[in-house]
Amino acid sequence: SRVVSSPVYRRATTGRPRVMATIIVSVMVSIIVMRGGYRAAVVPAIGSDPLDLPVEETLDYLPFFLLGVLLHLDRRRLLPAFQRPAPILLAVAGVLLLASTRGWVGGLASSTGVVLSRTLFTVAITVNLFAVASRLVPGPRPAVRYLSDASYTVYLFHYFWIYVIATLLSFDPSLRWPQMLLVTALTFGVTFALHHFVILRSPFLRKIFNGKFPAGGRQGGRHGDRRPAAAPAARTATVTAAGSEPERTQPLRWLPPAPHLDPERTQQLHWIL
Repeated sequence: SRVVSSPVYRRATTGRPRVMATIIVSVMVSIIVMRGGYRAAVVPAIGSDPLDLPVEETLDYLPFFLLGVLLHLDRRRLLPAFQRPAPILLAVAGVLLLASTRGWVGGLASSTGVVLSRTLFTVAITVNLFAVASRLVPGPRPAVRYLSDASYTVYLFHYFWIYVIATLLSFDPSLRWPQMLLVTALTFGVTFALHHFVILRSPFLRKIFNGKFPAGGRQGGRHGDRRPAAAPAARTATVTAAGSEPERTQPLRWLPPAPHLDPERTQQLHWIL
């Protein structure tokens, strides 16, 4: 939040070219710093211990998490520039990624070159996905909201169920694409069912796995029956299997208030995400 309010950041994000350049450079620098720090501090300490996998994965995803936080904090200025189509960026990033994976260019073929090429390609894909989403889903849609909530469950549990299903089907690690496609489809079905029949029906599990809290902040009644306080008319109800129920994502209370944000634009961002 301090970075977003700094004059240097404001100058660096004036206009779309500067916005995109700042985002790309910041994500790539973060990748380099975090991977360098991981190799310098973590690898010597734990070596090839299996515990290094979650640490490495966390550091790989952390720059993109920080990008999400940045888009949230400065969504009124950054989001309009970030969710515009960028086919040229996607094409250039795709060519660089192909060159790095095929070994066409020596520098890009190194491990660092491959990581940076993948990072640039990931940013390009994200920008274009935001652009498509902003056009397909310009406002609240119950079906999209339902799938958006379910995506948390699918994301959180898909690794576990991939291993379970592959083990039950006696697949070896060298899966071919038909087997992988089958495992993927079954994993999606199982995790989606877990969300629909278990998590969605439990207020406690919705808080834990989906970050959904009652709009009124109250619970009561027998057998977990919840009767939240009446929500304002402008607040959209969440459509769940149990019916229409107003819920909201728990706010980040450590962030300073931002009264200058456009409520309509904020709502659009919420639905796009």
